[in-house]
Amino acid sequence: MIPNIYTDDDLIEFMWHELQAVAAAVDLNRDCLTEAVNDVLLDYGVTTLADAVDIKKVRAIARYYAWLAALKQVSADYQFSESGVSYARQQALDGLEKMVARVKREAGSYLSGYVIGVGDVVHTEDPYKRYTVVDL
Repeated sequence: MIPNIYTDDDLIEFMWHELQAVAAAVDLNRDCLTEAVNDVLLDYGVTTLADAVDIKKVRAIARYYAWLAALKQVSADYQFSESGVSYARQQALDGLEKMVARVKREAGSYLSGYVIGVGDVVHTEDPYKRYTVVDL
């Protein structure tokens, strides 16, 4: 059941559920998502989740920041050595980058950095040049 409003704990639970399949593999825990809730509030433009009444918007933004948190977790130590053994997590990093890009597209206009550009179209050639006007 989708809630009418989220609390901080509810939103963290939603984000945790979103990441459940990769959380263990990237050493992510619920505490890593606390700051992501603040990012959701900032992009939504409110100071508390009680004021965030567009649930679809909250979920889209939260999904983006959840996956971004997972990406940050892997980015911090995706290639390291420990006890004489080298570890590389490039495949996980690549997969998370793709997922972040996907959920960013889905969150689209809800994110604060979203911009639509408008410009002029300049034709270097007349597209109708090859047609001739025929008198009827």
